Amino acid sequence: MKHLIQKSNQKGIMHFGIFFLILFGFGILSFQLLGTYWFFPVYLIYAIIFAFSEAAAHELNHDSVFRSRWLNTSAHWLVCFMSWREPIYSKYRHLRHHSKTSVIGEDPEGEAVRPKSIGLMVIEMFTRFFHAKTHFGAMLRHSFGNVLAEDQKMVPKGLHQKMIIQSRVFLAGYLCLILASLMLQTWMLVLYLVLPRSLGTFLHDLCSRTQHTALAVNDPDYRMNTRTIMLGPVLRFLYWNMNYHIEHHLYQNVPFHALPRLHEALAQQLPQAPKSLLAAWKEIFPALMIQRENPNYVLKPNLSAKIL
Repeated sequence: MKHLIQKSNQKGIMHFGIFFLILFGFGILSFQLLGTYWFFPVYLIYAIIFAFSEAAAHELNHDSVFRSRWLNTSAHWLVCFMSWREPIYSKYRHLRHHSKTSVIGEDPEGEAVRPKSIGLMVIEMFTRFFHAKTHFGAMLRHSFGNVLAEDQKMVPKGLHQKMIIQSRVFLAGYLCLILASLMLQTWMLVLYLVLPRSLGTFLHDLCSRTQHTALAVNDPDYRMNTRTIMLGPVLRFLYWNMNYHIEHHLYQNVPFHALPRLHEALAQQLPQAPKSLLAAWKEIFPALMIQRENPNYVLKPNLSAKIL
């Protein structure tokens, strides 16, 4: 563990650098293709990559991407702005999820465990509407100094004023983008800096919803309430290795780049992981259909051949 928990500025900068290099490349290419039939497919790839900024924001919630705190903070601000969330609320809401994983009524991300409606889940995958409602709603409340009791359960009192100020800064930033677009008489800023978060979200959401969906609730064993899946190198890169999700929940302070090694170290004690994103959803979707009739039904990973 002493080796696995080591943070690295170099690995963090390399990952971020390649991510933004690819993102800028597709952004510039799609801009060059404006007015042609090729614009939309290239722009869609740009939007899909852009939407994976949420995966980066998730990892930065744990302050584990860089060794230097200022790099973690700066990068967190950037990807939170890209993914429609204020950094302090995002961080402590997510840490609450880790401390209350799949506990009904206590896990603020519990909708991903037990979606109320398959139809609404699909809508969310293609719009991220409910995510925006949650985080933009919180941003608006906090910018007016209104910190609800449920927010106070997650965010330490000493950070409330900072959260309020940051909410105002972020809202001002979004308004500036819209005003600049109106003044310049172009929607290019909105097209490339705001809309991709929604238009390209489906692939990230297909990945992230495998984490806990249809698994046990109110069970403290992460092997029963969390799912690790195998992904190819491109998706693993975009997803910051969060497909190793049991491992991430067991040891939150292990950086993204060390999760594959942690997976190897724990392999004999973990359930068999689905071999692909498609294989994971072949398990999840039928379980969701069963839960419509039997809400108590959950998938139970097989640990019989493992060391308990």
